[in-house]
Amino acid sequence: MENNQQNEQQEAVQQEENSVEVNSFQEIVDVNTLVDTDLPGGRMLANVMNSGMIRSRFKDGSLNRMDLFEMIQKYWDTLFNQYEMALNELKSDFQIIDLDWKTRYGYTPIEHIKARIKDPLSLLKKLERKNIALTPDIFHTIQTEIFDIAGLRIVTTFIDDVYAMKEHIMEREDIRVIRIKDYIENPKPSGYKSLHMVVETKVITSSGILWVPAEIQIRTSSMDFWAATEHKLNYKYEGGDIPEDAKEQLVELSKASFVWDKQMSLLRNQLLK
Repeated sequence: MENNQQNEQQEAVQQEENSVEVNSFQEIVDVNTLVDTDLPGGRMLANVMNSGMIRSRFKDGSLNRMDLFEMIQKYWDTLFNQYEMALNELKSDFQIIDLDWKTRYGYTPIEHIKARIKDPLSLLKKLERKNIALTPDIFHTIQTEIFDIAGLRIVTTFIDDVYAMKEHIMEREDIRVIRIKDYIENPKPSGYKSLHMVVETKVITSSGILWVPAEIQIRTSSMDFWAATEHKLNYKYEGGDIPEDAKEQLVELSKASFVWDKQMSLLRNQLLK
């Protein structure tokens, strides 16, 4: 009789401990909290993270890199479709500006526009580079700390056009500028040059307004060509370093192309006087 009572007491204590663990987990990814923060896909995000399978995997520590990759792939369209919406909005915005400037001034600074959504594998690699831990609120962390899932690149003819586009973006009411990194004024050691703007763009949906993060890169045609070439070389040598002499040549070529950019800008300004 005493053994039965002891067993019942132990089971009650164990159930209470389990309940505490689950409750503490649900506090991290509470549905109402996520919805109240206006996080895109908040309710779906909370429901996914509160599923019994995922909750138990975090609890016993068995969630690994491949599991996270599979989770991101499985829920990509559901949880991350707001980035596709944001990218469609941005592309439309700048296509309109391109047409408007051509009509008004007979000239547009936009040579062409490239858009991309970061794929699940690239996102996973970025999480690892940023040392973001696999915690129960991983999807929430992704949506609040990773700002370049949606990316737009605006390629211009002249350096002056890069900064004209920057000023235009800063003046728009439907885009909030979060931060700017000017790698034209302060190139990366590799020689990379571009103007990066982390923004939030306004997306109007059937259920309300979302402000979705995105990264806009603005650079000249020569900077874009250099970056594409450097990227291909890095891809070839992935897992190893590009030879030092090749790195030095890339830096010198970056400097030479920048001189060419500045000379073309001077010539343009002379002709437009």
